[in-house]
Amino acid sequence: MCGLEGGAAGVPAWLRLVAAPVAKASGKLWDGATDAQRVFGDLDGRRPALLGVHGAVNDTSAYRELPTKCGS
Repeated sequence: MCGLEGGAAGVPAWLRLVAAPVAKASGKLWDGATDAQRVFGDLDGRRPALLGVHGAVNDTSAYRELPTKCGS
């Protein structure tokens, strides 16, 4: 079962949200999903494909949305 009915651009998707203090918005937690997508892709459907990355920053916190395709 998928997280959203007709998510991003009509594609069923999970939405991963990450938040961190601005000074700690880096490293594996912050960049791991994008690094894995760049290196491995979706492994012929065996790994959910990252559909995009959207971020925002305020004075103290950084936020990132990582919509991920689910299903086939």
